[in-house]
Amino acid sequence: MERVFLKDHKAIVEVTVFLERYNLVLDTFIDEFYVLRNGGAIIATGAIYENVIKCVAVEEHNQGTNTINTVMSYLTQRCYELGHMHLFIYTKPAVYRSFEYFGFKKIASSENVILMERAVSGFDAFMNNLSQYSRDGRIGGIVVNCNPFTLGHQYLIEEASKRCDWVHVFVVWQDQSTFPRDIRFRLIEAGTSHLQNVILHKVPHYIISSATFPSYFLKSECAVLKEHVALDLDLFGRGIAPALNITTRFVGEEPFSGTTRTYNEGMKRLLPTYGIQVVELKRKQSSGEAISASAVRRLLTKDDYDSIKRIVPKSTYDYLVSEEAQLVIENLKNKYSINNLV
Repeated sequence: MERVFLKDHKAIVEVTVFLERYNLVLDTFIDEFYVLRNGGAIIATGAIYENVIKCVAVEEHNQGTNTINTVMSYLTQRCYELGHMHLFIYTKPAVYRSFEYFGFKKIASSENVILMERAVSGFDAFMNNLSQYSRDGRIGGIVVNCNPFTLGHQYLIEEASKRCDWVHVFVVWQDQSTFPRDIRFRLIEAGTSHLQNVILHKVPHYIISSATFPSYFLKSECAVLKEHVALDLDLFGRGIAPALNITTRFVGEEPFSGTTRTYNEGMKRLLPTYGIQVVELKRKQSSGEAISASAVRRLLTKDDYDSIKRIVPKSTYDYLVSEEAQLVIENLKNKYSINNLV
């Protein structure tokens, strides 16, 4: 297997042409990309992003040969070398059984995508571990990122707490946010410490992020989002919710992000098929505007701490003005400046 570096324009053009022959595109999120050649020509490809194997394609004349074994063996071994022992792959329903040979097990599905994992302790073990937190009564669920934790997030969780006997809050554990996951979790923990019926969960693998979800074999952004929503909700509705007796999922309305709004609509449409009611709550407002984490981040770039103080809990504010937060805020300002260069 030969590594192709993403800055090598000539090689990337060659890879792109190869993938297009099989109705695939080069995925946006990739750490390492590899090709297998025969006589200089590409006969197979494969890539890695964190613990996800992506862009696996084999030239049609080499399908049914040992080529796929070579690719998958190399990619899984490379993942292990990088410290990833719990592996995932997304594939099409028509070919997912091919990956069972390599130890991958189907854990969720949508109309056009199958999610598979290879792990010693996988989805079933995660469900068994979750079941220890199962409670009786009316049980709610919320999935949050909290980048960072605001009064809006706090309001959503408080309202769910009032309406339920117990509320399970699942914190997205992918580190794709401005604020690191450990910080986000700590701020959520501090901001909900007054609620005695709230249980927080770290979910390392089973809340699907846009970075890990495949875009390379779906034809449009609309299709990617549709399948992403369906697959994520299948994991929640068929696995996580039954393990904890969750019958209601709470979500805040989304006036800003079209993507999140589409996700909310998907929840309303799909979760009832799993016996889960969706409750969408109106966003908490400040000065007539809906509170959002993106507003906090924007105000941080302007050092407008007076405005920030009005839309975050004291625990979040205390962190933001601490020495510990300064590197995160500096990185945010640098990123904001680069993205807004004219």
